[in-house]
Amino acid sequence: MMRIGHVVLVLLVMIWMTGCGSPSSEPESADAPSATSDSVAESGEALAKEILAKFDEVVGETAKLAEAKPEGAALRKQLEELYATYEPKMADLNVRYLALRAANPREFGSANSYLGSNRGKHVSQKDETLTPVIKYYNLEVGDKETVDVLTSGPVKLLEVAVKQ
Repeated sequence: MMRIGHVVLVLLVMIWMTGCGSPSSEPESADAPSATSDSVAESGEALAKEILAKFDEVVGETAKLAEAKPEGAALRKQLEELYATYEPKMADLNVRYLALRAANPREFGSANSYLGSNRGKHVSQKDETLTPVIKYYNLEVGDKETVDVLTSGPVKLLEVAVKQ
């Protein structure tokens, strides 16, 4: 009885591996964009720069919203709305990042090298940019929740763009 189970299991695995009925076994239509059409030609370093530029952009928008030092709950709401508008943008960058990994490992390595060399600098710059408002909400107001949203929100968005 045990051998029959193994045979059935092996047959099921073989059927699964041949892609019986899987979307990947269907021919691509001329209208459907190929997953690698744009990403093969994409430069890994250029994509990494775009990811970090989008991160810097959200940090700048965060600083603008916090500059007037509104009440913490109001600022948190504004920041959450801001971060929600950036999440799909970062998710789109992640799609391109992962497509690059699949299509062109060398350029993906270039993207990772650039991110490895420059990501920390951008995160440090975020901290420098937001230090005045972080000090205000942390030391003068004692609003740790707002400080957490200010400091972690942009970093979480960056993580969305580069998750693997």
